[in-house]
Amino acid sequence: MSSATAPQLKGQRFTVRFLGRPWAWLWFAGTGVPSALGWYLVAVPAHGSGGDERSWFLWSGNILLALFVMTVFFSARKWSIRLPFFRDFGRATRRMDDSAFKDIQDLNRDIKKGAYATDEQILAAAQTLLERNGVAKIQRAEVRTLNMGGRDVKYVGVVKREPFGRLEPWLEMHMGIGTVACLAVWLHADFMIRHYVGWTLIGLSMIVLLSGLFGAVFFRSLPPKMALADPQIPYEEAGVARETYEECLDGIIATLEPGLQSEIAALRHRSKSPSDLRKRNNELLGRLLALHPDDADLIRDLAVMSGSRDYLLWSTAGARRLDFLMKVWRWIHVPLSVALFFVIALHVVLVLWF
Repeated sequence: MSSATAPQLKGQRFTVRFLGRPWAWLWFAGTGVPSALGWYLVAVPAHGSGGDERSWFLWSGNILLALFVMTVFFSARKWSIRLPFFRDFGRATRRMDDSAFKDIQDLNRDIKKGAYATDEQILAAAQTLLERNGVAKIQRAEVRTLNMGGRDVKYVGVVKREPFGRLEPWLEMHMGIGTVACLAVWLHADFMIRHYVGWTLIGLSMIVLLSGLFGAVFFRSLPPKMALADPQIPYEEAGVARETYEECLDGIIATLEPGLQSEIAALRHRSKSPSDLRKRNNELLGRLLALHPDDADLIRDLAVMSGSRDYLLWSTAGARRLDFLMKVWRWIHVPLSVALFFVIALHVVLVLWF
């Protein structure tokens, strides 16, 4: 991480936070307290009464099923952006977007000249422009700061509003209700498990809950670390750049004379470390530049290209490890959740059947 990276990230709001706002707790309390009260006021007095106990199992099961279904809404919201309809919903027309963009750039020029004293005045002016162009309900203005030549310059950036809400409140709902749903399985069973399906349902619920808690910690702690680990370029973009360097190296080397191709082929292989890269380049360039002085510039460019490819690999290793950890968690939590819903469906079928 460069010294300039930390100040840029300071105070930034990352997409996901572990119970960073009260809403996750409100979802938890809003569903957990009624569930606990319902068990205490209905299930406990029903002990010993067959009809009342069956009524508790039936109605609490229906409510519990609804809670589990609600937890899936977050996953549906998250994956909905892959569908063109949801991804493009609320998007401005090209004419409206171009007109608003032009006005915002004029506003930025006025800001640079010192026409506005406060951020509130800037946002008010930007909001007026968005409303005039008919995109105020589609786009949202933000005041941003860019460091230019050691001086902070303010400007207005425009982002698309989320018509279905940010993912964060959906995640808070998922965490709050999901926790209650997994724990309420015990209340639904009245702490008495008599069937292997019930034990399977209890066991999977607890495992899904535990993996979900690990995921909440990961999503709170890993995104900032991934941002700090990137060398001022996201690791996804670094991966694309590495592939581009690789293709360019192969393409250029393929056009060289056969003799030079074999001599310079070592640049295709990745270096293990910066010291290994320096050692290889010193030996390779010293020999090739003496043998092929007419191709000196090309040889140096290929060496730089190869080194840049390797640097991107080393510098993003930390972010890629964190990303892999997130993927491992998904490979565990998602299949377990699917298995849990399969057992819930089996339980419902058995109840209806018998």
